[in-house]
Amino acid sequence: MPSILSRPYPVISLSWKANLLIGLFISIFMLIFQPFGLSEIEGPDKTLFISGYGLVTLIVLFIDMLFFWLYSFMTGKPDKWTVGKEILSMAFILFTIGLGNYFYSSFIFPQFRNIQSLLIFQFFTLAVGIIPVTITTLRQQVRLAKENLKTSTFLNTILKQEVPEKSQETLTFIADNEKDSFHVSLTDFLYAEASGNYLKIRFLENSKPKNTLLRCTLKRAESQVEKFPSIVKCHRAFLINTDLIEKADGNAQGIRVKLRNTDEEIPVSRSFTKILMDKIGKN
Repeated sequence: MPSILSRPYPVISLSWKANLLIGLFISIFMLIFQPFGLSEIEGPDKTLFISGYGLVTLIVLFIDMLFFWLYSFMTGKPDKWTVGKEILSMAFILFTIGLGNYFYSSFIFPQFRNIQSLLIFQFFTLAVGIIPVTITTLRQQVRLAKENLKTSTFLNTILKQEVPEKSQETLTFIADNEKDSFHVSLTDFLYAEASGNYLKIRFLENSKPKNTLLRCTLKRAESQVEKFPSIVKCHRAFLINTDLIEKADGNAQGIRVKLRNTDEEIPVSRSFTKILMDKIGKN
């Protein structure tokens, strides 16, 4: 049994809407409580100045969003994300917010330009944010794990247990240049995965999984196999053969399905889960 901090968790994702709400909350919080000695500041522009903390927070969050997007893109390992990494990432975000607000204050008021003020900003930012962030992350992990486990259990109840009979139907994938193509029996096709400008096609040959690459977009491939009801888009990067799904598993990160004759697990996006269940139920 893994510790709570090592349990799987969805990769951090900061939405534009969430950033706007956080920025608004910071502005209101600072206007009401006026921490960091802000209550002692006088002047006609005080309200405007304090509201600026929300704008600074918004800018910092957008920079953080870009940073984590680049991190996710470069590592390409969302399945390695955990509760502990999520909490550390949120702590890092709180740190950058505190840093941004410190520089904002010290830029306008010289009295804030010292180490003591920097430490005060960081202390209050972390103190206010880290507890709700930790509690929210832990509750979210439990909720998502239960929800996805329930969905995967249901999928397993409607999956076909028998091995599908050999089909005479053939899938044809045609490359972007309209010259290269790949043909595979419907019952031998496992999945197709978008890989840069190429399409990685995973299929069975003598009951053993093999790959081939074709210069083709996933959208183009999807249109070429749309007449086959068992071929479903389950993720922005995957098309799978629902007839060859052996079992489904679920955790806080989402649903993953295992196909016959391979140990690989294919992710199922939240937005495609219902479509997948409907297709399996009808097949």
